[in-house]
Amino acid sequence: MNVNEVKKKLEDLKNPNHQEFIKKLVPGNIPVLGIKNPVLKKIAREIVKKDYKSFLDTNDFSSYELMMIHAYVIGLAKDDIDVLLKYFDNFVNLINDWAVCDTLCSSFKIAKREQEKVWNLITSYKKSTHPFKLRVMTVMMLCYFLNDSYIDYVINILDSIKHDHYYTKMGIAWAFATIMTKYRDKCLAYLESSNLDRWTYNKAIQKMIESYRISPEDKNLLRTMKR
Repeated sequence: MNVNEVKKKLEDLKNPNHQEFIKKLVPGNIPVLGIKNPVLKKIAREIVKKDYKSFLDTNDFSSYELMMIHAYVIGLAKDDIDVLLKYFDNFVNLINDWAVCDTLCSSFKIAKREQEKVWNLITSYKKSTHPFKLRVMTVMMLCYFLNDSYIDYVINILDSIKHDHYYTKMGIAWAFATIMTKYRDKCLAYLESSNLDRWTYNKAIQKMIESYRISPEDKNLLRTMKR
């Protein structure tokens, strides 16, 4: 399925009633057709069954939905990891909203098997000034690298990020809230000497307190640790 065929399908599926909902959820200037994510993922699966590279190589990203499909295709495609990482890396530079960012990350499940190569790529983003490049790194870490081999590196890198963008800081807060559910003692020890700015630190604690995976006792403790 080439890009023109995908555009035709999207035009037939557009839903004005859902457009405003998406625009409020994902503010930006890119056109929105109002098509729900399960439909976009289904289209991506159809693309992957055929010539996924042709779609990725010619996509013009002229709508939010084409951005989302691109993210799904990269995540769903079955190919050599080096090929997929090239597409992943090229696309990261174009991401400008949290939904596309998080869809790419959550879909890229090959990271579970190819830890070293994926880690080497995403950590190359750590000195970027692009807020969503940093969020990609952060969300990839919380999705695939909260394990014994990488947890200490993850904490150190997240602690070193300095950026004022809302979605970058929210990604860091989300990551630490997830770390608390998997590495409680490490997380509590980290919070005692954290270099996070006050807003991100308190947002991380707020998200921990909101988590159903953290005990009431720990939530009470966390409340006393707010800055």
